Amino acid sequence: MGVVARLLCIAVISAFIGVVLMQSQGIEWIPTPWDPVIFDQPHNPTVYDGEKARSEGIKYANLTCRAIGRPDVDYAWTKDGQDLDMTTGKYTIAGGYLIINNPTYPADEGTYQCIAFNIHGADVSVPAQFKMAHVQAFDKTPRSPVTVTEGRGFKLECGGPDAYPALHYGWYKSVPANRIIPNERRYISHANGDLYFKHAEVNDAGEYRCFVQNQLQTEFFGDIDNRSSPVITVTVDRDLNPPISPREPVIMLNPADIVPIEQYTAELECFDDAYPASDIRWKRLDRPAREGGVEIEFPARARFNSHSHALIIPEVTEEDGGIFQCTASNEKGSVSHEGKIEVQVPPKPKVKDSEKPLLVGGTETFSCESEGSEPLVYSWYFGRDKIVTDNVKYIVATDKLTVKNLDLDDQGSYRCIITNDWGVNATEIRLTVRIPNIRKPISQQNGMEGSDITMMLEWEASPPPTMEWIKQSEVIASMTPDGVMTTTSNKYNITKEGYLVIRNLVPEDAGSYSFRIQNVYGSVDTAGRLYVAQQSRIVQGRGPTNVNMEQGGTATIPCEGLIDSLLESVNTWKVDGRVIDFEKESFNYKRGPKGELIIMNANVMMHDGVYTCALDTSVDEQTASARVQIKGVSEAPVGVKFENVGSNTATLRFTQANTNGDSCKEYVVEAQTEFDDIFFTDRLWTQVWRGSPSSLRNAQGGGKTLRLNNLKPYTEYSFRVMCMNSYGMGEPSWPTERNRTLPGAPPRAPGNLGYGNGMAGDVLMSWEPLQESDWGDETVGYRVRYRRQGTGDRFREVYIDNPEAAAYAHTQPPAPVNVPYECKIAAYNNYSVGPEATWIAYSSSGLPDYPRNLEIIDARNDTVTMQWSKIPNFNGPIPFWGVRYWREEDRPRTARRTRRSIGWWDTWLRYIPEEEEKDETGFQYARLYDDGITKVPGPSDKETYILRQLQPNTLYNFQVRANSHPYFGEYSNITRATTMGTINPWLVGLQGSWWVPMLFWFMVTLLIALLLTLCCCCCLWCKKRQRRRPGTGNFLVPAQRIVVDLGACTSDPTRANAMRSLVSLHG
Repeated sequence: MGVVARLLCIAVISAFIGVVLMQSQGIEWIPTPWDPVIFDQPHNPTVYDGEKARSEGIKYANLTCRAIGRPDVDYAWTKDGQDLDMTTGKYTIAGGYLIINNPTYPADEGTYQCIAFNIHGADVSVPAQFKMAHVQAFDKTPRSPVTVTEGRGFKLECGGPDAYPALHYGWYKSVPANRIIPNERRYISHANGDLYFKHAEVNDAGEYRCFVQNQLQTEFFGDIDNRSSPVITVTVDRDLNPPISPREPVIMLNPADIVPIEQYTAELECFDDAYPASDIRWKRLDRPAREGGVEIEFPARARFNSHSHALIIPEVTEEDGGIFQCTASNEKGSVSHEGKIEVQVPPKPKVKDSEKPLLVGGTETFSCESEGSEPLVYSWYFGRDKIVTDNVKYIVATDKLTVKNLDLDDQGSYRCIITNDWGVNATEIRLTVRIPNIRKPISQQNGMEGSDITMMLEWEASPPPTMEWIKQSEVIASMTPDGVMTTTSNKYNITKEGYLVIRNLVPEDAGSYSFRIQNVYGSVDTAGRLYVAQQSRIVQGRGPTNVNMEQGGTATIPCEGLIDSLLESVNTWKVDGRVIDFEKESFNYKRGPKGELIIMNANVMMHDGVYTCALDTSVDEQTASARVQIKGVSEAPVGVKFENVGSNTATLRFTQANTNGDSCKEYVVEAQTEFDDIFFTDRLWTQVWRGSPSSLRNAQGGGKTLRLNNLKPYTEYSFRVMCMNSYGMGEPSWPTERNRTLPGAPPRAPGNLGYGNGMAGDVLMSWEPLQESDWGDETVGYRVRYRRQGTGDRFREVYIDNPEAAAYAHTQPPAPVNVPYECKIAAYNNYSVGPEATWIAYSSSGLPDYPRNLEIIDARNDTVTMQWSKIPNFNGPIPFWGVRYWREEDRPRTARRTRRSIGWWDTWLRYIPEEEEKDETGFQYARLYDDGITKVPGPSDKETYILRQLQPNTLYNFQVRANSHPYFGEYSNITRATTMGTINPWLVGLQGSWWVPMLFWFMVTLLIALLLTLCCCCCLWCKKRQRRRPGTGNFLVPAQRIVVDLGACTSDPTRANAMRSLVSLHG
């Protein structure tokens, strides 16, 4: 409570001080009353969706109306020109809103108008239509059946019910789920819902019903029958003389003349009866075709439905209107029909809301001229009363109102409401009377000697007052209400707002100035002071000077100024016109104690430029500039061009920009091709040339040229150039436009050459296909040549046109097993053959045999080391060894060594993938690779591998087979082994430590010593306890008892005898 009390006290004191200051300035605070002004008009129309409201539990509708005024505003409403009866409970007014409880159709529909009023006047809103969304029931009179001949056009009438707003139409056949979808042959009119068929088909027969929904998409309850028409039965008679004869179109649905409202959607429809189906085309004509109309441009927003059956213009404007022609044509002829769109425009006042002063005894004429479609009806209101001509006070002439013999009772709001059949609008003119009042007084102002100054304030008065500016009791400038100005010197001027402008200030202009306004309702004045300061300047020799510095260095630019003692200043620094933010750029700039600029960590790209020091005061600004040049990395070359393009050569032309104090030592050219795209990353740049400037040629105009070689043929390139000097590599230039080199021979041969395994005697040659960047043309193929090594036979030659081919197999006639072949491959395209590569491939040894002598040479708790003999007489590649193993207790199906039959089709030409290792119950599979980890050293005629991730203390069965892509060999015989049990990891870590046994025996000895010490302590405690008798003082007990007790405290006979002797001595 204490805090609240203090805050209230401070608020009261602050308000008191404010009032005193205002009084001292000649300002009197008067709460200005004003008559109401409606700023939130009722929506026209206001549509109430009753079904939606009831579904949300809302049982009322409301119309908007809000106004401002002083004192507070009250509200009243009228319906169709009559005041509402507020006593029935039907209506409630809350803050201007009119609430209609339990609205009913059509009783509550009508034109509503809001009236806002207080003791000073009133204002009326524009009239607003209140509409209730509804859809009446269909007329349930049975519909006549429709019979049509196959191939003839027909229509089904919907006969929709009364509804607001307009309806959406649909049709279904037999059941609601079987909706009729409009297409080229069928069309549902948006205007009345009729269903049109261009020509009948046999399957069109059936029962049809039209259903509707209003454009608010109001949810409806109950069965869809509530919104569906009676059934229309359609019968289609087959044409007895098929096929159906073609006929020219006949328009069934003509484009109608329509009068849409501006900013709404205009729609023309056109549908014809034709066979075969016709094409529909729309034109816009400047006048009817019979009068020689020619085609003109369509409205920009015009569009068509999917089959041009409807022309739709959303948000139509008056300029979109005109004659529109629909033409339907097929192979038998064409027919046209015209429709007219005449856009109706709601009222648009040309005069904005305005305010005029009231001149007592005078005459005032108001105008509310408006645009819009005729007829326009004008109504004038003063407050809540409608004005009619009486030839004494008021004269109403359509859009003009004349008010005679003005007096103070005529002040207030005059509202003009304009209506036509398509909308309503309003404008307002206010006659005002304001007692002179200073809203914002003259403030203390500072001016600079030799400059101009404008002394400003804010005031209000109506009618316009006489204005006077006074200095030292002398009126130096004045202005009458008619705008006639009088001054004592040509250095003074008064603006229409009442501001005083003083030109070419001198020290004598300083002093106190007063401003007075006066009209027939009173006068008021205010005063303020003007100070004239000497002009600021930057001290000669202490301003910014040009600076040359090296990259990474620090420099200081001075800026010391002289200012008048009345003023405060701050040094603002700019670089190339940009204001430096010392907080955000503290790493690069710092302000010195005298306003100087300190540049740190100089960088060419950031700091090089023109620096301007601005000495800012409240009345002037003095500036001085200096150039800072930083020696650093070069700027990017400019004007880079890519020209004279060949298949693997091109010329680069560029001009070197500023090198920032150090010449280029090297140029670097980087390239980017169409093949450098990597998803989600920027394209890569690759260096293609690097050299000294002496390697370049001079071009006309001072540029440089460079001839690039070793480019890839038929590749789209873009280049950029960089200059490197003593300070490092400069920024890259802008990339050149992309350009493609000419086609040429593939620049290289396929790589990763090798051979594979297959049927015995096959020669399986493999390679890695060329990337598209190495094709040199739109496509590429491979020329393969081979012969048996050392025979001197002619090379067999094969051409493969597939750019993705990766292998070729020689199968006929079969070759001897494991014989070397000399192979050559080159890529070729439409241009030429590329370089050739050579390698040795061995003929296949066939399927690998099963491994022999499989044994487990070492077993740990989770690994075993396996060893078997190398497969004899097999020279094919073995990428990996496959292992099949299982636990003994799992007992899977009997593992057999079965021979796989190989057919003549198992060749590389018909690629067969490796056998999948099926996850059969009980079996586990692993692959052993020669990766330096799985394979371990062993005898040269053996294969030795480690199999990991086994379970401890488990009996396993193992089998091994070889893989020679693309085949697996047979499994070996079964070998068994048991893994070791799990070892405590702590003990595993201690194995082999020499100090562990010593530590063990030390701990045992220490434990025994502790036990003996505890035993002795217990014996001593027993001895002292037995030498006391309960209830008496200290005395000795019989020796025999002590001896027996102490002797029982030890199991050592020698110690027991010694203790008995000791006791007997003290007996």
